[in-house]
Amino acid sequence: MGADLFRHILSDQLRVTEERFWAVVHGSALDEEPTPLATVAVPGWLVQRLLLTVGLPEAGVRSMTPHEARAAWEAYRARPRSIGVGAVDAVDAADAVEEADPEAWLRERWRGR
Repeated sequence: MGADLFRHILSDQLRVTEERFWAVVHGSALDEEPTPLATVAVPGWLVQRLLLTVGLPEAGVRSMTPHEARAAWEAYRARPRSIGVGAVDAVDAADAVEEADPEAWLRERWRGR
């Protein structure tokens, strides 16, 4: 098992620091640390859509809250779409993005996260 995978398992699955893990293994852990509060994760299907369909960077998607991820997906879905030469689907009133290219707006919005 590589060091990166080990750190991933400790932080994401076991939710402990490496120091705490080894202290417990060696029997030298003194006090029980409080369990961190559970976080609400972005659903897997939505992560996949934002990465593969919308084209957002992985770092940006990882930093999103479920609410932000859903808003980004809805903004993408509400963008005008071409259905032929010069034709555009009707866009509902929920599309508040006035950018000429909503995909570029989404990428720019989530790039630095």
